[in-house]
Amino acid sequence: MFSPVRHGWWALNVTLTFIVGAATVRAAERDPVALFTQTGLPRESIALSIQSADGKRLVEHQPHLPFNPASTIKVVTTRAALGILGEDFRFRTQIFGKGSLRSGVFDGTLVLKGGGDPKLIREDLEEIVGQLRAKGYRELRGEWRLDGGLFSEPEASPAQFDGQPLKPYNVIPHAGMLNFKSVGVVLSVSGRQVKAQVEPALYGLSIAPKIKLLLGSCEQNRFTPIWRPPRTLMVEGQMGRQCPGAEFYVGVFDHLEFAYRLFAQTWIESGGRIRMHPRTGPTPPEAQRLLEWTSPRPLIELAGDINKRSNNPMARTVFLGISAQTGGNGTSADAQRKIHLWLEGRGLQFPEMVLENGSGLSRHERISARHMTALLLDGLKGADASRWIETLPAAGIDGTLRRRLKDPSVLGRAWVKTGTLDDVRAYAGYVRANSGRLIAFSAFVNHPEARLAREPLDKLVEWMIEHL
Repeated sequence: MFSPVRHGWWALNVTLTFIVGAATVRAAERDPVALFTQTGLPRESIALSIQSADGKRLVEHQPHLPFNPASTIKVVTTRAALGILGEDFRFRTQIFGKGSLRSGVFDGTLVLKGGGDPKLIREDLEEIVGQLRAKGYRELRGEWRLDGGLFSEPEASPAQFDGQPLKPYNVIPHAGMLNFKSVGVVLSVSGRQVKAQVEPALYGLSIAPKIKLLLGSCEQNRFTPIWRPPRTLMVEGQMGRQCPGAEFYVGVFDHLEFAYRLFAQTWIESGGRIRMHPRTGPTPPEAQRLLEWTSPRPLIELAGDINKRSNNPMARTVFLGISAQTGGNGTSADAQRKIHLWLEGRGLQFPEMVLENGSGLSRHERISARHMTALLLDGLKGADASRWIETLPAAGIDGTLRRRLKDPSVLGRAWVKTGTLDDVRAYAGYVRANSGRLIAFSAFVNHPEARLAREPLDKLVEWMIEHL
């Protein structure tokens, strides 16, 4: 984890700069860094950059140092994607076929060619299947192929980051990702046993609950999902008898198996029959395009899903899409290069910024607080800046802030992307102060005890509303 001390920057001036006007207010009331240091966090573990909408620097502390921003880096990914691809950009998924169709029976190779859609969900697949059925396809035989060639980034293990391969936040991006490659596990008490099912259902997936019932309600719930190849999901643990139900999400199979099983399940539920074997590979050059599916969701809506829910697979998919949708090779290196070029075109140069996957699920990504705030200020230059602001979680209302910042003085007056890793806590976004001033700010804490910053970050938002 990043530490300015370990990286040799402690010799730099880390004093707090105040440019809050001529009002005479006690220094202690004007020092937001004290909100953090009073918990025991050292000053060198904190970076702040608070500026008004007109670019006036109000409060700064270590603004130039590169810090790990955790999921607040999604602000960079989504802002750049909107700038490069456009707010109304829509992803496209194609279905190709090579073979014969006789009396409703298709025999050959059916290809789902991924277009990098970060939110191609079960409901969309139902419409795709419906369109194929309308074209006369009733039974499918042969080979079902997933073409993810739009991206050429090497596929890493979902266990690589923290050894938790079933966690949905660890799903690796894929140009043909369906339903975030995740299912919801729904548990309910029925008599003396626990029933389990997954939503959406996947063709051939078995679920085996081994859960002990205890006296009490949902506070007794403890669940551990265990994957048993090739197709069994076990759920071990305990559950309170009086708990009305429980749900959690897991990422199962690899992208090929998941996509095929979801497609096959959807096809069967539509009344069709399917006997195909799945494989991954490119679309055959002689295959005919059977249909093209255009997402009903513009990119600005997807950016809201990414930022509000802090969805890592979506962010990583959009990040690679910045490369792939602009004629690049669909790699992280090319995406980072194009983001830097886009920033430079807007007069923003962030030489310290490091982008690994654009989601914040990284120990390597870095940006300074001043540059994050500069990007937020740039986001106010659009014709309708409110559309951009509203992609961020609203205080006490939705997303990752739904249960935070609920005080009436703050409710709905701050739009903040949150960031959390083991040694990182971060906020980046906007505040409407009591003075009427719109403020852009970034606050990063990098320290082994960064969890102590949760309350100070909330108090910082309250402080800005009251004092700025």
